[in-house]
Amino acid sequence: MGHIPQPVGAEKKGSCADYGFCSEEEQNNAYRAMLQRLKTEGVLQALRPDSQGVLRVNVPFAGKFAERDLLMAFLRQEVLNRRSDVRFIHILATDVQNFFSEKIDPLVRDPHIFISYLVQDGTVPLPPAQLLLGMHPDCSSRFLTDFGEPYRRYYYLWQRILYQTAMSCTQVAVFCNLWLEEAIEVQNVTRHAGMMSSPALKNALYYGQTITSPLTANKRDRKPFHYLVIADRAPFQVVPKIEPNDQDYTGPYHNFWTLQYERTLEAMKLGNDLAGRDTCSGSESDSDISSPRADSDGHGERVQTVEL
Repeated sequence: MGHIPQPVGAEKKGSCADYGFCSEEEQNNAYRAMLQRLKTEGVLQALRPDSQGVLRVNVPFAGKFAERDLLMAFLRQEVLNRRSDVRFIHILATDVQNFFSEKIDPLVRDPHIFISYLVQDGTVPLPPAQLLLGMHPDCSSRFLTDFGEPYRRYYYLWQRILYQTAMSCTQVAVFCNLWLEEAIEVQNVTRHAGMMSSPALKNALYYGQTITSPLTANKRDRKPFHYLVIADRAPFQVVPKIEPNDQDYTGPYHNFWTLQYERTLEAMKLGNDLAGRDTCSGSESDSDISSPRADSDGHGERVQTVEL
């Protein structure tokens, strides 16, 4: 669970339900729906165990790992029961805070699923794993920048954390986010990490309930496991086979700063165009007014998006 470290002595919050914007029932239902999308998109079939038949799963920024029992049951049913080439599954759950010292045993023990817990900072590299499950990294540009410079530094910190976790994944990575803005950040970072990224896939639980449009600042749209991003490495071919629907986001990368920058450039260009029209009024031809302004090397005017 992505979060700002709590003050010493404060109650640690390690799940969406702990933060109070959803119930445990909604949290669990949303996680089940997310797992179903993974099954539908062929993620589990694409994974390849190592030569000993071991499938390794990294779960960074796990918080209290509230979804553990649901994940174990899913992996048992959809992987171990269906694939003879996978003999064991090793899960590594990590978080910067220690939620694990009092972790109770799973409701159902599975002799073929092993779970390890590790307290470490997200910027520390993880061991390689075929599958990465990154639930709720706290990487939203739109909402973080509203709080000024300290949160901007926090945003860049999470860019490094996302990159490190993506680099640990050798086959398929899955990230879930509370907001669409966060999913767009994940897409951008996984591409920089050499992976192919899916559209932002909305959880079926929220079809028709939330807005599939970035930078809307609609905090009511904060939902557990809201948007899913799947990323894979060559030669794995999960992402190219995904067919997004009208509830998924297939648009370009944007964050608050790039959008402001583009709007500023558009306003400047409009001002220049209007000034040019005033200067050239009464000229014999308007063709030069409507054509792009050439720069010193003869190329048309270029608008560049800053990519953070």
